Amino acid sequence: MAGAPPWAPGRRSTLSWNSLIALPGEHRSAICNQPLRAPTRDCVQIQLLLSESQQILRYLQCGYFQFPFSIDTKVKIRISQLQVNIPGQATHLCNHYQWLDWPDRGVPEADLAPVLLLGKLRESTAPIIVHCSAGIGRTGSIVLIEHALELLSRNEPLLEISGYLLELRKQRNNSVQTEQQYLYVHQVLLIFLKKSKYLDEVVYPYLEAFSKEYAAATKGF
Repeated sequence: MAGAPPWAPGRRSTLSWNSLIALPGEHRSAICNQPLRAPTRDCVQIQLLLSESQQILRYLQCGYFQFPFSIDTKVKIRISQLQVNIPGQATHLCNHYQWLDWPDRGVPEADLAPVLLLGKLRESTAPIIVHCSAGIGRTGSIVLIEHALELLSRNEPLLEISGYLLELRKQRNNSVQTEQQYLYVHQVLLIFLKKSKYLDEVVYPYLEAFSKEYAAATKGF
């Protein structure tokens, strides 16, 4: 498709570090990406593949993600709006959400922040591009959480997370790099399940016990 923009239907990606991950539901997918190393603006890191036509990317504005309702969180997510112009093509706008305080190979404080962020991103039917330094650890954690949330939204049974991780790794090798990240996925989902009344109160003591073990296992990460 000569001259077609990178997001055009049927356009084949030539970026070897991209992986298109299938999610539950019709036409649901996420693109896992390892970004180029070259820095751009302070606000974002942008990767462009120049192919057959000049591509111009313009930074429009920057702000911070406002969670839809008050939650106790230390998470900071910066939002940038980008505009890509290609001669002869329609202007393409993209919102970039940058999680500022998630350490490489580590975990942030477990709360509902990723659930609320993914809820906002789910308003778009287009594939979501998720990236971090390697495109597998933090990226894989977010995609695994989204997989579980999508199943719940479709009223489908949520089974062992280990099975979903194996399927994810078939599509993106080494997704979720550390034990701490794997535990983080579980802790976030358990918080969500409790908050959303999916769980009977009889299991609450077990959740509290898991939370204490989680805090000990992830301390320093």
